[in-house]
Amino acid sequence: MCRSLIENLIEPAQKVWWDSVKTRPPSGRLGLKLEGAGKVRVFAIPNPILQRLVKPFHDWAMSVLKTIRTDGTFDQLRPLHRLKGKKVLYSFDLKAATDMLPKNLTGSMLKGLFGEEIGCVWFDIMNETAFRSPEKLRNPKKARVYRFTRGQPLGYYSSWPLFTLTHHMLVWHAAYRVKPMKRFWDYAILGDDLVIANEAVALAYRDIMEEAGGVINMKKSLISHNGTCEFANRFIVNNHLSTRSDCSPVSLANVLLAYSALSANAFSVLGLRRKTNAFRLKGAGYRVLSRVDMSSPVKVFGSLSRRWKRCWLSLSPSP
Repeated sequence: MCRSLIENLIEPAQKVWWDSVKTRPPSGRLGLKLEGAGKVRVFAIPNPILQRLVKPFHDWAMSVLKTIRTDGTFDQLRPLHRLKGKKVLYSFDLKAATDMLPKNLTGSMLKGLFGEEIGCVWFDIMNETAFRSPEKLRNPKKARVYRFTRGQPLGYYSSWPLFTLTHHMLVWHAAYRVKPMKRFWDYAILGDDLVIANEAVALAYRDIMEEAGGVINMKKSLISHNGTCEFANRFIVNNHLSTRSDCSPVSLANVLLAYSALSANAFSVLGLRRKTNAFRLKGAGYRVLSRVDMSSPVKVFGSLSRRWKRCWLSLSPSP
């Protein structure tokens, strides 16, 4: 009886306190990030109180993703390497995945795992929070506010890992439709990036995504029966053969970085394995290149000038 009395008093007491507060803490604001090809990504920046409330969900989801062998959150190319030898590959591109895929799917997943109350807590925080627009006004109180009524607001703790877990759940559901009671591991996921190495499961996934409200951009998707796929900005050809190759394009920014930065990693991104190629990219002439002989590195190092010695050391992998 005492407990029910306290619960009945909590809500009116909170309302009285909230109405009496003169300076209320803002629930959050929206931030914009300019990306390539004129794309603008919107981020939600909630206040620290809301972030702290959803942090346990984030920690739990990240710990689960670490154990899933088909997930690339901690190693982007690991799940792709597992598909080596597969010839039929469906690389789906989700259109505005975090904005279009309803967050009630994630809420339902949490309710099934932890119960109604915990699932509703996460869903209410994501659904009810209002964010101030990023427009600059003299009077901040006149700024417009927005809520995410469909997808998940990126910027929250737990938003990205729980979206990824939901994506895994949809693939598992598609596999269950095709092969009930049988585990399915012939796929790779990194957030909204997906490659499925099974035609029947891929078609079932496409139907499930349509039922769930997600949008697959078939113009950007890649359906291949000859071992070609795209995953995590990597373009792989001949995946089913021993001549499997990474034909990912190299951006001009990476080329300029490799030219100016003393970093072996920058050159590895370009696929430069030989020191002579790296020296040539840095502007070495034929006299310097004639001394770069990998058969006797000690002798070569002693004959180089101070500038090219630094270049040699920067290209050597760290012990």
